[in-house]
This record gives sequence, structure tokens and C-alpha cells, in this order.
Amino acid sequence: MGLDEHHECSGDTERRAALAEVATSLQEQGLGVEIEPVIGTTRPDLVATVQGGPAYIIEFKTGDGRAHFSLIAQLLTFVSVYAVARPARKAMAVLATTRDVPEHIRGVAEQAGVQIVKAPTVAALARRLVERIQPAL
Repeated sequence: MGLDEHHECSGDTERRAALAEVATSLQEQGLGVEIEPVIGTTRPDLVATVQGGPAYIIEFKTGDGRAHFSLIAQLLTFVSVYAVARPARKAMAVLATTRDVPEHIRGVAEQAGVQIVKAPTVAALARRLVERIQPAL
């Protein structure tokens, strides 16, 4: 196994651990959570559902770097596919990130109806996601 392959496997392990941490936090608050469900032709990171309420399609981005337009487009695609695959439930798009989110990306997200939840760590991100979704409970 080359160095790049090891780094990629290590990154995937860290990513899965972070998704599990966030999923557990949401489940502890009574939300239904699916990790990387296949919905139509897409696979969002998380889908959190509130009984009798909306589904939150959550794309989870951590690490260095900045958020970019393609993340917003990806989330909008996930929501569109979800609406066709599961039309009985309204879907809301959420970008959960530890990355920097430039103001122009925030503006595009807001206009497109994509919520952004930002925090410095995965643990803080899990708490903020719960806080964001909790008013719907």
C-alpha cells in the first residue's frame, strides 16, 4: 500500500467516525438517521428525519479548505432526487462543515434554500446540527 493509499484509507476512517458521531448525537435527540443511504442515484452523507416533519439531507465536509459552489449544487441535487424518491416528506438541505465558508457561498446557499451549519470541530458540529434541527421537534 502506497503512502497516498494509506492516507486515503485513514481519511475515510476518520470521516466515517465523524459521521457516526454526528448520527449518534442526532439519534439521541429522537431523530431517525440514515448514514450514506442510497436514494435514487445519489448517496448523501446523512438523512435525519423528524417524526411528522421534514427530512434533513446533510452533506458533511470537514478538514482544511473552503466550501465551494459545487457543494451547494450537490445538495440541491440530493434534495431533488429525494423529492422524487420519497415524495411524502419535505426535504431540507444542510451543509455541515468545519471548513471556511466564504460570504459569496453563504449568499448563494441562502438564495438556494441550503442551510449552513459551521463549527470548528466535529463535536461542536454535532451539537450545532442538533440545535438547528431541534426547533422542528
